Amino acid sequence: MTISKERLLTILDQAKEKIEQGGWTQKAFARNKDGMSVGDREDDAVCWCLAGAIFAVSEFNENEVLFNLRTMEANRRGYECGASFNDHPGRTKEEVLEFIASMRKTVEQMND
Repeated sequence: MTISKERLLTILDQAKEKIEQGGWTQKAFARNKDGMSVGDREDDAVCWCLAGAIFAVSEFNENEVLFNLRTMEANRRGYECGASFNDHPGRTKEEVLEFIASMRKTVEQMND
């Protein structure tokens, strides 16, 4: 699956916005206002993890490319994958937003 650079940037911007405006969580793709785990695209989702925010704004057939981007960024930081970065004890929302910003910089540097 080929995804355009523009589409990748849009997905990352929308995921960042979801976390900024809604909230961030760990150990679940998304949570409702009561803190219960819900699907990332559910209407009652109010906060998302790194992957959940990306899943919520992307199409299923785009997930492999996005997974590879998350894994590459996580590896650079000494983590096995995006989930291990997101769910690391002591992690903050600001660090996750910076992770997304770093993924965006990687995409910006890609050749069209």
